[in-house]
Amino acid sequence: MAYNSTSILTNFKINPLQSAYYDIVIQVNTFEHVYEILYSFSFHPPDYPLTDGELKILKAELHPFHTESSNSSSDTRQNQYLGRMFKNTFTAQLVEYLLMDNETLAQVSGRISPEEYRNGLMWSISYFAKEIKN
Repeated sequence: MAYNSTSILTNFKINPLQSAYYDIVIQVNTFEHVYEILYSFSFHPPDYPLTDGELKILKAELHPFHTESSNSSSDTRQNQYLGRMFKNTFTAQLVEYLLMDNETLAQVSGRISPEEYRNGLMWSISYFAKEIKN
């Protein structure tokens, strides 16, 4: 694979207006025919006391890849996700929007926040990308 460039978005938070949230770093390595996408997740607990069990549930529920059917005890994608996706005009647009700053993304995200929109993009990309397990 011929390596072309790397783009990084660092100031992305899930649940940014609450005391408990995820900081997410998005790194996209661009190759000739492939995007390699790395998401790194860092959980920041709330500023109020919780039991270990409550904290575990909150951490799972706020995770960007959480679904209602997720097992909250599962550590799938807890700290990192790495995937490769074929490069074409559609996936190029997904990556472009994924890496937009919040102000620019807010202009195209409609009635939802840029953070929610970007989280939706992350989900969309996960359907096209082949996850790589370390």
